Amino acid sequence: MTEEAHYPELPETLEPRGIAKTSSEVTAELYRAPRANHKGRAISADATRLVSFLDETYPRPSSAGAHKGPYRAGDKFADRRRQAIASWLAELLISTVVEDGGGWLAVSLNKANFNEPSPVSWRTFGGIRKPWIAAGLLEENKGFPGILAFDNPGPLVGRLSRFRATPRLLEICESNGITVDNADEHFAVEFDMPSELVRITSPPMPTRNTPHVQRMRDEVADLNAFFGKHKLEGARHSGWVRMFHEATGRDFNFDRGGRLYSQPGIPKSNYQHMPRESRIALKIDGESLSEIDISGSYLTIFHAAHGRAVDVAGAYEGILGPEGIDRAIVKAWVNASFGNRGLIGQWSARLKKDFAKKHRNEGWEIDPKKYPVKRVRAAVLARHPLLASWGQQAPRIPSSYGDLMFLESRVIISTMVRLATEHFIPSAPVHDSLLVPRSKVGVARRLLQEQFKDALGVTPLLKVYPSLT
Repeated sequence: MTEEAHYPELPETLEPRGIAKTSSEVTAELYRAPRANHKGRAISADATRLVSFLDETYPRPSSAGAHKGPYRAGDKFADRRRQAIASWLAELLISTVVEDGGGWLAVSLNKANFNEPSPVSWRTFGGIRKPWIAAGLLEENKGFPGILAFDNPGPLVGRLSRFRATPRLLEICESNGITVDNADEHFAVEFDMPSELVRITSPPMPTRNTPHVQRMRDEVADLNAFFGKHKLEGARHSGWVRMFHEATGRDFNFDRGGRLYSQPGIPKSNYQHMPRESRIALKIDGESLSEIDISGSYLTIFHAAHGRAVDVAGAYEGILGPEGIDRAIVKAWVNASFGNRGLIGQWSARLKKDFAKKHRNEGWEIDPKKYPVKRVRAAVLARHPLLASWGQQAPRIPSSYGDLMFLESRVIISTMVRLATEHFIPSAPVHDSLLVPRSKVGVARRLLQEQFKDALGVTPLLKVYPSLT
């Protein structure tokens, strides 16, 4: 049986005997790696020169050993080989910035997958891969085939090999004026949509087939098909994948996480990664967009689950002081606690870094001496005492970020479905907000309020950007 033939992928956490275990962090990176389709190409003079340099410097070994000297003039395979190098480079460089992918690219080494209509042949691909690995240009994380025989101790499913550019290859590219930050100006890549539209990412594992999962797949596929009839201008979007998290324990039933994530996850061109100012500058079918935001989404959901309402408009005001940074500190602590299993007891380095990045225009930073967590916690709980119970297990009460995210995702997705099926209006989710054509804000806002109240029993506070007043 050939590699991964007839089998889905197996996450790296379930590796067969004899294959070294990877850390959980690398495991997650490998699982998120986009799959190569060999459709990349050079689109600039610098990229073309880089491809030629690599072709001449790292030629395919001959059958008798290392290739001696550059290829002969008039080499009839030069165009085919350089097209393959361009494709390989394009995918390696652009996959480096795919969200949480660690720079890895998943590649099938099954010869059958290189038959026509594949633009790259197996022989040509091997003639690039092998000398590049030998020269230290490529890092490889080897995959493995599925079970080979009835008594084989290996896994039932296989895993594709992963490759990524080494620092040496990145240095060569940079010396030719090409970096991971500007790679999309020199190379074009046509990433394929993942075959699985409902994915489990934490911990990564295959999505089981059940009627419930199939209904979710169909729902995402329908939303992708509807949005595909419209044109999003200014961002790269192939479709959404619904991702679930916290898949631990026997009680997991695709009820933690569940947001829609735009593909491919390249921050520079992915609308969900753009600042709001850039998102509302995008267009759908030539029309400017507005963003409808659920203000204090998690705080509202948590209180609603307890049968209570919360004044989100003033939820963070006056708790620490009258200044804008006081409000921002409170909001950061509340949001960080909702992302934790309990109320946070210290300002982590990452949290301080994220806060400074988010508020770099204001020049705000978290000063632990001025804003000790103990003081912030006491002040917040005095205003919102219900938060003291965050993280405690109770029936039908969210106790983790995954629970909150799932409830939020149901509201957002159901609103998108109604907009598409009842009003033929395209919309694009940004986690706790929706982008819609500006002329459709009224109906979209009404439906979002209706879906939130239907699911959670309270009416949320919605903010529209840019403001319509």
